[in-house]
Amino acid sequence: MTARPHANDPTRVLVLTGSVGAGHDAAAAAVAERVAARWPDASAPVVDVLGGSATSERIYAACVRTLPWLYALHHWLLGHVPVFRAGTRAVLGRLHARAVAAALRDHAPDLVVTTVPEGVQALAHLRRRGRVAAPVVVVLADPAPHPLWCDADLDLHLVTTPEAARRVARHAPGARVGLAEVPVAAARRGVPAVGGHAGRRVFVTTGSLGFGDLPAIVAAVRAAGAEVVTAHADPTVRGRLAGPGVEVHAWIDDPAAVLGAVDAVVTTGGGASCFEALAAGVPLLVVDPVPGHGRANALVLARAGLARYCRTTAELTTALRGDLPAAHVGTAPDLAAAIAPVVGTARAPLRAEDALFLDAATGTVPQVLGARIVVAAGPEVDWPALLAGRVRDRAAGLDLLARRLVGRTWVPVVPDPADHVVPTRATDPDDLATEVLTAPVDPRGVGWRLAAATTGGETTIVAAVHHALGDGLAVTDALVRLLTDESAALPTSARTGAGDPHPPAVGSLRGVVALASRGFAGSRPFPAGNARGVHHVGRVWDAATIRRTARAHGTSTTVVVLTVLAEALSGTGAPTIRAMVPLTTRLRGAAWSAAAGNRTAAVAIDLPTAPLSPADRLARVASTLEAARRSGQADGAVAVLAVLGRLPAGVQHAFARLTYRSAFFHLLTSVMPGVRRPLHVAGGRIRQVVPILPLAPGVGLAFGAIAWADTLGVGITLDDAVVDPALDVPARVGAALARLCGPAARRGTEDRGLAPTGRSAR
Repeated sequence: MTARPHANDPTRVLVLTGSVGAGHDAAAAAVAERVAARWPDASAPVVDVLGGSATSERIYAACVRTLPWLYALHHWLLGHVPVFRAGTRAVLGRLHARAVAAALRDHAPDLVVTTVPEGVQALAHLRRRGRVAAPVVVVLADPAPHPLWCDADLDLHLVTTPEAARRVARHAPGARVGLAEVPVAAARRGVPAVGGHAGRRVFVTTGSLGFGDLPAIVAAVRAAGAEVVTAHADPTVRGRLAGPGVEVHAWIDDPAAVLGAVDAVVTTGGGASCFEALAAGVPLLVVDPVPGHGRANALVLARAGLARYCRTTAELTTALRGDLPAAHVGTAPDLAAAIAPVVGTARAPLRAEDALFLDAATGTVPQVLGARIVVAAGPEVDWPALLAGRVRDRAAGLDLLARRLVGRTWVPVVPDPADHVVPTRATDPDDLATEVLTAPVDPRGVGWRLAAATTGGETTIVAAVHHALGDGLAVTDALVRLLTDESAALPTSARTGAGDPHPPAVGSLRGVVALASRGFAGSRPFPAGNARGVHHVGRVWDAATIRRTARAHGTSTTVVVLTVLAEALSGTGAPTIRAMVPLTTRLRGAAWSAAAGNRTAAVAIDLPTAPLSPADRLARVASTLEAARRSGQADGAVAVLAVLGRLPAGVQHAFARLTYRSAFFHLLTSVMPGVRRPLHVAGGRIRQVVPILPLAPGVGLAFGAIAWADTLGVGITLDDAVVDPALDVPARVGAALARLCGPAARRGTEDRGLAPTGRSAR
């Protein structure tokens, strides 16, 4: 796999700044200017995440001026004490998240650039909660990054020196870093002076907030025999500076003109002042920098050979009497060029719903969803070439298929057909299913695979997808879009869900109580086998007969399918068998969400397996399922996972291993909507689809069904170590179907569905 290139130019670029000094605003203006030049059709609004309030600036300035040791201590603690660093990041992230979220909502950007640490921490906070889909770029407005400038969950950090890049890597391991030009707008870039004045002329700046002892610095410059240009907002300070060889301003509106008329710049370490001097190619000296980040800026620039660091005014006088440091000549790419590679490559944190299946997977019980798709087209089609072409042409546009995990973060990729289309010599569909479904898939590498085999005039395509990539509905939708000639999507009708994926607090609490009240599932209801071996069995039922049975009893197809399963398992000795039934949370009102990932919430129901007539069993299953839905279990599961997503990865892993196992349920079952209208692959109609569900540790039976055209494909996954093969679950299911729905429910093609596919090597 390779990193996905940007597919489209951005149209809405949100630039975040903060009203503390002028440096962040200056960097934001430079970003907006470069964006407009490279992508002229894009809007680039600049938003102040601090709301334009002067409060933050006043607090910061007062601390630096009156308690410099405290500000220096704060900066040291950020760099050296992990608990303090983490706490400060968390507080800043939460404090500014609301303002940043509002800006994201108002502007719906496809690219976000921040030039202020508060924006960095707020965006990282929101990214970890799945609320920032667009790629995020940090453009540092200071030469030296401190920990609040960096977060590995964001997409790119642009710095101006290799030393700054090393600091980002130290403060945020795993963060992506790039080099770029200094962030200075064209209007603030001067042209170096070439003659035009006698003697040495120096621009002295203490930044927009006037940090430093400006009179002492000016005196040191004058002692070196140089003329001075400077500015200060305080008239009292300006009065102290007046004298021969000193040009004093209240404010300099055109820094480019000043920079073009001086031989050197002396500053107290502000980022904007340093960058403007470097952009103009004027020699730079830093003296008596502000504590904390100012001193860090001076050190980074000095080590890079971009400035001379004078720790005292006496050192400054000496430096100005000698040769000036070499002027900076910029060779790094401009800002927009450095940003361009991440356009369209948003990263997203691993959601708790998806992490559940990543963490629950073991070497012997992989969490792999599958589907077997039977197409009425045969050897006249070059199937490996067709599948490779569909992957090459379509997969990059399907979020579920075009991502992989790096750590606990989803990273977009361009799927390579060589990774995802499995060459095979298998001609028997059962051998093909075994080959594909037992090959390892891993969302951290190759998370899905396809293969095809032809028998007679039909071709079977088998797909295996890691469950962390998506649930059954999402996987089915992605496969339909990937494979069919129509490149269709699943219909939005006839879907039932678990309700609002963000349920009210009262409903969530009630649901959590309902979940907890289910308790343990009890002892295993099935006789165990003597040898481990996972195999898959498929059957194809007549969908019209199943729907007719449901209508006759005033119930749903799901209830009929669950009743067939309960009828098949009756007589095993247990009065009930605990089944975990997922319900989709993809519906909010009437809106269908086709988002990648798992959007389900499971309810636990006890299938009645005591001796009952088929009609009585169906009525009992219907009432049991309805009671589970009304209990709020699904809302409770959503709430539990929402809380879990805020906890460390280790806690999530332990939770998955503790709960997703046979102690809490005996089998997994899922009934999914499919497609009734005709769809085709290579001109051949898709005749049937059979789902294949994964197991869970200690759980030896999974039962899935999906409606397709006029069929209902049924897939059964069995682990012979947990469920004795002598029980012959597939035969029991066939007999139960006939008792409940009549012989017509069993299609003539049933025996050509998924027969046992052998033992899994896993």
